[in-house]
Amino acid sequence: MSDVTAQRLHEAAKRSGRKVRHEAMLRLAHSLKHVPDIEEIYWEILKEN
Repeated sequence: MSDVTAQRLHEAAKRSGRKVRHEAMLRLAHSLKHVPDIEEIYWEILKEN
């Protein structure tokens, strides 16, 4: 992960009040929702948070 990406992730986590790990998981889930085969799993990931 680049320094810029890590910084943006930390800033987003701070703004949202979530842990950096949770913010990263949400971002990954969001990017995966655009892949048709993963669409159902996307909602399960979001439910866990």
